[in-house]
Formats: sequence, C-alpha cells, structure tokens
Amino acid sequence: MDIKNIEKKEVPLRYQISYKEGEKLVIYMEDVLMKHFQMGRSDLHKYFIRVNYNLLKNPNPFFAI
Repeated sequence: MDIKNIEKKEVPLRYQISYKEGEKLVIYMEDVLMKHFQMGRSDLHKYFIRVNYNLLKNPNPFFAI
C-alpha cells in the first residue's frame, strides 16, 4: 500500500487481535507495557506500529521517533 493513497481509502474503525491459548504470556506482557507507558491497548499498539514503521523506513534509532 502506498502511503499517498491512504487518504483515498476508508480506514476501518476497529481491528480485532486474536490470541492463541499458548500466547497468554503475550497478554501479560501487553498489560505490563500498558502500565509502563500509561496507555490503553489501542494507543499502545498504535505507538509501537509508528515506532517500528519509522525504524523500518529509517534504521537510525536517533531519528526513529
């Protein structure tokens, strides 16, 4: 997907994240991160998406955020 075309498409209001039975630790880690960053689940996911996308586009960590 081209970032220039993002404005032309509708953005879904909700996404669902499914966890397998063996991923209970991931849910725990998510809770710890939500408390640490003082964010809700949605904001935490959006934050990590933005940070990692910027790292992908510019691998220099000093310019990632």
